[in-house]
Amino acid sequence: MNNKKDIQDIVVSCNNKVEHMITTKPSRLTYERAAFLVVQAELKLKNLKLSAEDRQHFSMLREAMQELRKALQAGAKGDRKKYDVHMQKSQDLANEYARRVDS
Repeated sequence: MNNKKDIQDIVVSCNNKVEHMITTKPSRLTYERAAFLVVQAELKLKNLKLSAEDRQHFSMLREAMQELRKALQAGAKGDRKKYDVHMQKSQDLANEYARRVDS
């Protein structure tokens, strides 16, 4: 059975890799690779076996990851406005998830 630490490990690892990729060499290919990393993280999250307590608000975190993927896909297409909108949604959802889980 997995737990919240497993969730945190997947999300932190993915976010660190994505952030490093898009800040060191922002290009179309980099954004596409970063989006692929997010897809892999989404699959890992989906395959976790969580208790009912750990599943609370989990859909919000998965939605945050989807928004991050959409932002990176928009970045790959050069659509900065769409990138910013989806990135902000992703951050808002992730912050709300953290707030709900930590309280």
